[in-house]
Amino acid sequence: MSKDYVTKILIADRDRYLMGLLQTNLKEWGFEVVYASNESEARQILSQKHSPQLAVFDFTIATSMDAIDICRQISEKEHGVYKYIIVLVNEENQEDVLYSMDFGPDDYLIKPFNIHEFHFRLNTAQRIIRFQEDLIRERENLKKMSMHDSLTRLYNRAAIMDFYLRELSRCQRRNSFLSLFMVDIDYFKSINDSHGHLAGDAVLREAAHRISDSLRRYDAVGRYGGEEFLVIVPHCDQLQAKQLAERIRTRVSSKPFMIEKKEIFVTISIGVSACQGRNDSTPEKLIQLADQALYAAKNSGRNRVELSKAVLGA
Repeated sequence: MSKDYVTKILIADRDRYLMGLLQTNLKEWGFEVVYASNESEARQILSQKHSPQLAVFDFTIATSMDAIDICRQISEKEHGVYKYIIVLVNEENQEDVLYSMDFGPDDYLIKPFNIHEFHFRLNTAQRIIRFQEDLIRERENLKKMSMHDSLTRLYNRAAIMDFYLRELSRCQRRNSFLSLFMVDIDYFKSINDSHGHLAGDAVLREAAHRISDSLRRYDAVGRYGGEEFLVIVPHCDQLQAKQLAERIRTRVSSKPFMIEKKEIFVTISIGVSACQGRNDSTPEKLIQLADQALYAAKNSGRNRVELSKAVLGA
């Protein structure tokens, strides 16, 4: 085990002699130690943010406070942070050993125990904790990859549609506004034809960055397909949405894109639709209205924002 890896550890035991014996060794082994001598102290420590990932409980304390369930609750609050639990049981009570394993600890030791064996068990716990951390990190990375477009790093189509459906449901429940933008890069095929597909990819990435950078923190944007982006704008009526869409359009076209040391002037067209509160329309209807408004923007010369003719539910 690397000496650079420090695990915060909770020791919950009523035996003051044992607590004192462990204190010096644990610090020497590189642990950050937190002690609890009773159920109340242990509960308080475990309820804190970033509570210890490794806990050693005397069997009587563990059973009285239902330590396993508490650790699981803490893990859920901390987004899956793994907790490793070792229970200490008395030598003469073998039934305690069997019962302790039934209610879910990761390991146990019989008192009195050999200090070197205890050190070995803690090293094993550290390796398992690190392994679990790696698994959790990998799971989060895979989850992020499954939700994001590999080129632009924005939400992919499935993820932005999922966000849209959640916000539409919230809009209907709370009788609030929701606006939607369909954004399209103007003359994108010409960019690919003139500068190549690698340059076209770079334009998509920079356009995605400028669009995303123009939004409020609770808005969302995703790549809808090709050179089209879908922007979801909660709590925003049609007039406010038009102002935000104009800000996005201006942000994209305000200065040329520097692609492979060349200046490429890029503009976008935006179609805006909006809904308010409860309405009988399907989710596809709001997208259809934004798409029609986008089509009107392109027919009117591009590099412009067009509003849909209707606000659903108004």
